[in-house]
Amino acid sequence: MARSHRHDDWPEHESEGGRVVLVLILGLALGAGCCYVAAYLGAGDKVPVGTRVGGVEIGGHSQSSAITLLREGLADRAETPFTVSVNGRTQQVPPRQAGLDVDYVASVRAAGAEQSWSPSHLWNYYTAGGAIDPVLTLDQVKLARLVERLDATDGRTASDGSVVFTREGFRIEPPRPGLQ
Repeated sequence: MARSHRHDDWPEHESEGGRVVLVLILGLALGAGCCYVAAYLGAGDKVPVGTRVGGVEIGGHSQSSAITLLREGLADRAETPFTVSVNGRTQQVPPRQAGLDVDYVASVRAAGAEQSWSPSHLWNYYTAGGAIDPVLTLDQVKLARLVERLDATDGRTASDGSVVFTREGFRIEPPRPGLQ
Protein backbone atom coordinates (compact mmCIF):
# COMPACT_ATOMS: atom_id res chain seq x y z
CA MET A 1 0.00 0.00 0.00
CA ALA A 2 1.31 3.36 -0.93
CA ARG A 3 1.56 6.12 1.52
CA SER A 4 0.25 9.46 0.69
CA HIS A 5 2.45 12.40 1.33
CA ARG A 6 -0.24 14.90 0.86
CA HIS A 7 -0.91 17.32 3.70
CA ASP A 8 -4.67 17.06 3.54
CA ASP A 9 -4.55 13.29 4.23
CA TRP A 10 -2.86 13.68 7.61
CA PRO A 11 -5.11 13.66 10.68
CA GLU A 12 -5.83 17.16 11.80
CA HIS A 13 -4.84 18.38 15.25
CA GLU A 14 -7.61 18.66 17.76
CA SER A 15 -9.25 22.03 17.69
CA GLU A 16 -9.04 24.52 20.55
CA GLY A 17 -12.51 23.41 21.73
CA GLY A 18 -11.05 20.73 24.05
CA ARG A 19 -8.98 23.32 25.88
CA VAL A 20 -12.00 25.59 26.27
CA VAL A 21 -14.00 22.74 27.84
CA LEU A 22 -11.14 21.95 30.23
CA VAL A 23 -10.74 25.61 31.24
CA LEU A 24 -14.52 25.88 31.68
CA ILE A 25 -14.66 22.81 33.95
CA LEU A 26 -11.71 24.03 36.02
CA GLY A 27 -13.29 27.49 36.27
CA LEU A 28 -16.60 26.03 37.48
CA ALA A 29 -14.80 23.86 40.06
CA LEU A 30 -12.83 26.86 41.28
CA GLY A 31 -16.00 28.96 41.47
CA ALA A 32 -17.84 26.24 43.41
CA GLY A 33 -14.89 25.91 45.79
CA CYS A 34 -14.81 29.67 46.35
CA CYS A 35 -18.57 29.67 47.08
CA TYR A 36 -18.10 26.80 49.56
CA VAL A 37 -15.29 28.65 51.36
CA ALA A 38 -17.39 31.84 51.41
CA ALA A 39 -20.33 29.90 52.93
CA TYR A 40 -17.99 28.46 55.59
CA LEU A 41 -16.54 31.86 56.44
CA GLY A 42 -20.03 33.40 56.53
CA ALA A 43 -21.36 30.75 58.90
CA GLY A 44 -18.31 30.62 61.17
CA ASP A 45 -19.29 29.57 64.69
CA LYS A 46 -22.59 31.45 64.51
CA VAL A 47 -26.07 30.31 65.48
CA PRO A 48 -28.19 29.33 62.43
CA VAL A 49 -30.09 32.22 60.89
CA GLY A 50 -33.65 32.60 62.22
CA THR A 51 -33.06 30.72 65.49
CA ARG A 52 -35.01 31.74 68.60
CA VAL A 53 -34.37 30.31 72.07
CA GLY A 54 -37.21 30.89 74.50
CA GLY A 55 -38.53 33.61 72.18
CA VAL A 56 -35.20 35.48 72.04
CA GLU A 57 -33.80 35.94 68.51
CA ILE A 58 -30.14 34.83 68.51
CA GLY A 59 -29.79 33.61 64.91
CA GLY A 60 -26.81 34.88 62.93
CA HIS A 61 -24.83 35.84 66.05
CA SER A 62 -21.54 34.37 67.25
CA GLN A 63 -21.62 32.07 70.28
CA SER A 64 -20.44 34.74 72.73
CA SER A 65 -22.81 37.36 71.34
CA ALA A 66 -25.72 34.88 71.36
CA ILE A 67 -25.02 33.98 75.02
CA THR A 68 -25.11 37.67 75.97
CA LEU A 69 -28.32 38.27 74.00
CA LEU A 70 -29.95 35.21 75.55
CA ARG A 71 -28.91 36.19 79.08
CA GLU A 72 -30.36 39.70 78.60
CA GLY A 73 -33.49 38.48 76.81
CA LEU A 74 -34.39 35.84 79.41
CA ALA A 75 -33.30 37.81 82.51
CA ASP A 76 -36.81 38.85 83.55
CA ARG A 77 -38.35 35.42 83.05
CA ALA A 78 -35.40 33.56 84.61
CA GLU A 79 -35.66 35.63 87.79
CA THR A 80 -39.46 35.84 88.08
CA PRO A 81 -40.65 34.03 91.23
CA PHE A 82 -43.26 31.33 90.87
CA THR A 83 -46.11 30.51 93.25
CA VAL A 84 -45.92 27.50 95.54
CA SER A 85 -49.04 26.40 97.38
CA VAL A 86 -48.72 24.08 100.38
CA ASN A 87 -51.66 23.23 102.63
CA GLY A 88 -53.63 26.25 101.43
CA ARG A 89 -50.77 28.70 102.03
CA THR A 90 -49.12 30.25 98.98
CA GLN A 91 -45.78 31.93 98.70
CA GLN A 92 -43.47 33.21 95.98
CA VAL A 93 -40.24 31.30 95.41
CA PRO A 94 -37.39 32.62 93.22
CA PRO A 95 -36.25 30.03 90.66
CA ARG A 96 -32.65 30.03 91.92
CA GLN A 97 -33.85 29.20 95.44
CA ALA A 98 -35.56 26.12 93.99
CA GLY A 99 -32.38 25.19 92.11
CA LEU A 100 -33.70 26.16 88.68
CA ASP A 101 -31.43 28.02 86.28
CA VAL A 102 -30.89 28.52 82.56
CA ASP A 103 -27.72 27.05 81.06
CA TYR A 104 -27.05 29.76 78.49
CA VAL A 105 -23.96 28.12 76.99
CA ALA A 106 -25.73 24.77 76.53
CA SER A 107 -28.78 26.56 75.07
CA VAL A 108 -26.65 28.27 72.42
CA ARG A 109 -24.87 24.99 71.62
CA ALA A 110 -28.24 23.22 71.35
CA ALA A 111 -29.27 25.91 68.86
CA GLY A 112 -26.49 24.70 66.55
CA ALA A 113 -23.71 27.23 67.08
CA GLU A 114 -20.56 25.47 65.94
CA GLN A 115 -17.94 25.82 63.26
CA SER A 116 -17.83 23.00 60.73
CA TRP A 117 -16.92 22.30 57.10
CA SER A 118 -19.79 19.79 56.92
CA PRO A 119 -22.10 20.60 53.99
CA SER A 120 -25.13 19.69 56.12
CA HIS A 121 -24.00 22.11 58.85
CA LEU A 122 -23.53 24.91 56.33
CA TRP A 123 -26.93 24.14 54.79
CA ASN A 124 -28.56 24.16 58.23
CA TYR A 125 -26.89 27.47 59.12
CA TYR A 126 -28.60 29.23 56.23
CA THR A 127 -31.92 27.34 56.20
CA ALA A 128 -32.76 25.52 59.45
CA GLY A 129 -33.28 28.22 62.09
CA GLY A 130 -36.29 27.71 64.32
CA ALA A 131 -37.66 27.97 67.83
CA ILE A 132 -36.19 25.88 70.64
CA ASP A 133 -36.58 25.86 74.40
CA PRO A 134 -33.72 26.98 76.63
CA VAL A 135 -31.70 24.29 78.42
CA LEU A 136 -32.59 24.31 82.12
CA THR A 137 -30.62 22.94 85.03
CA LEU A 138 -31.96 21.72 88.36
CA ASP A 139 -29.82 21.68 91.49
CA GLN A 140 -31.25 18.75 93.48
CA VAL A 141 -29.63 19.94 96.73
CA LYS A 142 -31.26 23.39 96.56
CA LEU A 143 -34.61 21.83 95.67
CA ALA A 144 -34.35 19.43 98.63
CA ARG A 145 -33.57 22.37 100.95
CA LEU A 146 -36.63 24.25 99.65
CA VAL A 147 -38.86 21.22 100.16
CA GLU A 148 -37.53 20.78 103.71
CA ARG A 149 -38.18 24.45 104.49
CA LEU A 150 -41.70 24.29 103.06
CA ASP A 151 -42.33 21.07 104.98
CA ALA A 152 -41.16 22.67 108.23
CA THR A 153 -43.39 25.73 107.81
CA ASP A 154 -46.45 24.28 106.11
CA GLY A 155 -46.16 20.50 106.26
CA ARG A 156 -48.03 18.10 108.50
CA THR A 157 -46.82 14.77 109.78
CA ALA A 158 -48.86 11.69 109.08
CA SER A 159 -50.42 9.72 111.91
CA ASP A 160 -51.59 6.13 112.00
CA GLY A 161 -55.16 5.31 112.89
CA SER A 162 -55.70 3.81 116.28
CA VAL A 163 -58.24 2.60 118.80
CA VAL A 164 -57.85 4.15 122.24
CA PHE A 165 -59.41 2.28 125.18
CA THR A 166 -60.52 4.26 128.21
CA ARG A 167 -62.60 3.46 131.32
CA GLU A 168 -65.67 4.74 129.58
CA GLY A 169 -65.14 2.60 126.50
CA PHE A 170 -63.07 3.20 123.43
CA ARG A 171 -62.68 5.82 120.76
CA ILE A 172 -61.34 5.53 117.23
CA GLU A 173 -58.75 8.02 116.03
CA PRO A 174 -58.71 7.99 112.22
CA PRO A 175 -55.42 8.11 110.35
CA ARG A 176 -54.32 11.47 109.07
CA PRO A 177 -52.37 11.78 105.86
CA GLY A 178 -49.20 13.74 105.99
CA LEU A 179 -48.44 16.68 103.81
CA GLN A 180 -44.91 17.23 102.69
